[in-house]
Amino acid sequence: MELVDRIEFAYPVSTMFEADSTWLFGREPTPRRMPDGSIVSLVYTGGKQEPARENVVTVIRSDDDGETWTKPQLLFRHPLRCTWGTEIFTEGERPFAVFQTFCYDTIYAELRAFMTFTDDCGRSWSDPVSIPGVPANFSVRQGKVLSDGSWIFPVYWFCNRTQWDTIHAPGNDFISGVIRSTDGGKSFSLHGAVETPGSAWEPEIAELDPGHLIMYVRYDHPAAVLWESESFDYGKSWTPARPTSIPNPGTKFVLYRIRGRHVLLNNVCTPDHPYRDVLELLRWLGGTADPQLDQSGRWYVAMRLFYPTFAKMPQACWPQATDFLARFLAAGRREQARPGPPLMDWQQDAPLIAAGISRAAGQDVRTLPYLHWWSFLAWFDAIGEGSFATVVAIRDKLRRGKRLENWELDFYRTHRAAVELRSPASPAQEAEKQRLLALLQ
Repeated sequence: MELVDRIEFAYPVSTMFEADSTWLFGREPTPRRMPDGSIVSLVYTGGKQEPARENVVTVIRSDDDGETWTKPQLLFRHPLRCTWGTEIFTEGERPFAVFQTFCYDTIYAELRAFMTFTDDCGRSWSDPVSIPGVPANFSVRQGKVLSDGSWIFPVYWFCNRTQWDTIHAPGNDFISGVIRSTDGGKSFSLHGAVETPGSAWEPEIAELDPGHLIMYVRYDHPAAVLWESESFDYGKSWTPARPTSIPNPGTKFVLYRIRGRHVLLNNVCTPDHPYRDVLELLRWLGGTADPQLDQSGRWYVAMRLFYPTFAKMPQACWPQATDFLARFLAAGRREQARPGPPLMDWQQDAPLIAAGISRAAGQDVRTLPYLHWWSFLAWFDAIGEGSFATVVAIRDKLRRGKRLENWELDFYRTHRAAVELRSPASPAQEAEKQRLLALLQ
């Protein structure tokens, strides 16, 4: 795929959505052409930010080819969960929209996907139903009709909650795959997961040749590039992902086919050392990124990630640079580590931490173009009651052998996978994983 740094579009601009006293913000439109020629789009709004319990899915339409748009109409509101829409698919006999709900406290760890159909080109919609044949715990991206007539939708899901996983996926956090339909949407099957070293989400797919597909994913890594995986059997199986030269976006990217060419629209936003980069440093220093590395090797990788010009740094400066990095990560604090097993993991607990920090900050910190690590830690220290505090408190009691209260015991039984910290893979386990992957290939 040809990579073009910038394209200057000579298209007129129209306003699809404008915030007002009812709808305070609008995000992630999904414009699609309906059979009658109109354009219909979902808009994610409700509340002041993402996430918020007030988040809802609205729908807007245009009957003049996008020049003007109707006021947003409420499509779906859940009484207890946040919602947002991700896709409108118009290729079948009945166009349908896909939207997700998720628990505010755990954010994306508890995704639920639903479909709603329209028989009048988006003027009215059916009651929501689950996607037939596949589990509901994923988010759906832009669907495509392949050359053999099958439908394919890239999806991603959170794999901390093992009771909701249907296939073993490598790594942790977000996993990307696809759902396929060969009967016009009457049933679907789940395929994947795409092998990545870390969290990968919000995939997009293109068919390059009959049966030959490519998937691009946002990858949680300071290298800050999209990763790609290929399929040669219409999406039934996928190669291990590899990094591309395409810069990682600061938000969702989209991949379209326009006039015979594939066009990837990518909003690049990768400032130096936001808090996300620091979390990656902690993952390496903690040994979860590569358990086989010794302490010196972990620090070497962390130094290369933290200092853009590390390759040119004289070795005599390494001790001073290492000391500065350690002080930066500690935010200047001299606190001694508590003895015994850890009570939290930045990667595993990310959804819980993000929810707590967003409440403390009064805004969704993931939407900020830049956030200093020390500011992030200040909000982290201000996390009050909530799911994260409950999880840490239960871990502390279990570590000290203290009796859990009845409500804590119920929480632990229901959310066991979230409470129990995962151990990094041993060298033997990693070797066995690589052996099995080699056999599969």
